[in-house]
Amino acid sequence: MYKRFGAKLIGDARFTIFAYDEKEFSALVKDALAICATAKKPAYPLPKPQQYASVKTADPVVLRAFKDGVAEEANEDLRLQLEAAIAKEKNVAFSMGSSC
Repeated sequence: MYKRFGAKLIGDARFTIFAYDEKEFSALVKDALAICATAKKPAYPLPKPQQYASVKTADPVVLRAFKDGVAEEANEDLRLQLEAAIAKEKNVAFSMGSSC
């Protein structure tokens, strides 16, 4: 998060979202703004929205693997196996980024 303080100063802060909860978001933003206020430094220009050329983001072989849902089924089976293995452990859980 960035916050400008006039034309010459900018503050920044990072935070991690742990749950999809509006109350938690508000608290995270409030804390991040407090950090921004204590982390002031000379301002630099923030980039404007850009239009980038499109690029291929997947190998055609990978795309073919997803035809007809075959890869999705394999991924879902793997996810279920991982969840079963994790469930056998004490005090272990997937992070939100890992569990889809």
